[in-house]
Formats: sequence, structure tokens, C-alpha cells
Amino acid sequence: MNNFESRSDVIDARQSSFKRLNYHLDNMVACIDRGNLRLKQEDAVLLLCHPKNNDFKLLAVADGMGGLHYGEKASNLTLRKLITWFEKLPSNYFLSSSELSKIIDDELEDIDEYIRMNIGDCGTTLSLAIHTFCDTILLNVGDSRIYLTDSSGVLSQVSNDQSTCWDLYKDGVIKEKKDIMFHKKNNLIF
Repeated sequence: MNNFESRSDVIDARQSSFKRLNYHLDNMVACIDRGNLRLKQEDAVLLLCHPKNNDFKLLAVADGMGGLHYGEKASNLTLRKLITWFEKLPSNYFLSSSELSKIIDDELEDIDEYIRMNIGDCGTTLSLAIHTFCDTILLNVGDSRIYLTDSSGVLSQVSNDQSTCWDLYKDGVIKEKKDIMFHKKNNLIF
């Protein structure tokens, strides 16, 4: 699948009806997989080029928050709002990652408020990358993580969870990163 299919699947809210989807854009790949425990797909993924500059890209993964209702709606709506925001950006922002860094946080706060007002008791985590001329801006919300791979295929985590367990790990209460997933508070994010 290509850039257009990812965008249209988000706009039409089709991703929630599939167990697994793969998308490709240039040398990037994104996949969502519901797994075997959940009945609904709460993940949404987007690979998007700016309409006036194919080198200016937005990549995002949103994952509905476990334990809350309507995670699939929150994740989809977040990406739909990001599409609208990104496609309206002036194409010269491709040259100004500092400008983008200033405005992305405000946009995410507006999206969060919109979701809370229009859907209610729900939420989503988010991992986002915006590729510009000289930088790639990385941002995560909640416990969705961002990893980079080096030329030998080794993955390195480059984001920090916004979670109770991550704070416990940083403070040394949880000794090993792998033990985060087994902690009784591993579902608490902020």
C-alpha cells in the first residue's frame, strides 16, 4: 500500500476493521496488528507526504488506551486531525524544523481537547515523526515508543515513556527495562 491508501484508510476510518495492515512509503514501512486478545483494532497508522513537497513527511502511530472506551475512535480522530494540520502547513516549513517544533505541541493539545469534548472517556498514545530538510522531529505521548535502527539492524529506543513505570525505572525502583511490562502499574500513563 502507498501514501494515498494510508491517508484514505485513516480518513474513512477503515483501519479499525482490519486485524493487520501494512503500508509502504519510499523506504518506510508501517504496520498495525490487533493481536489475539482484543476484539477491536485500536491502532491507527499514517505515512503521509506533504501535498506540495514529497520530501516533507509525517509518520504517526496512535494506539487507543487500554481500559478506556472508544480507543479506536480516539486514535483514528487523532490521525485525521494531524492530516488536516499537516496538509495545511506552508511547504516552506520543510526548511524550518524549529518552527514546527514550536507549533506541534499546541496542535496536539488542541487535538486532545477536541477528543475529550467530542468522544468523552477515551484517549490514545502517539508516536510521531516529521521529516524536514535538515531534521526529523520525534515526539511521543504516553507509552508508545520510538526506536531507530542502525545500519546493522540494531534497534535503539530514542523516546521516553510518559508513564508511572518509566519513572520508576528512571528512579531505579524497577531495575531492568524488560521488567516494566510485568509491573502492576504498567498501564498507568500521564
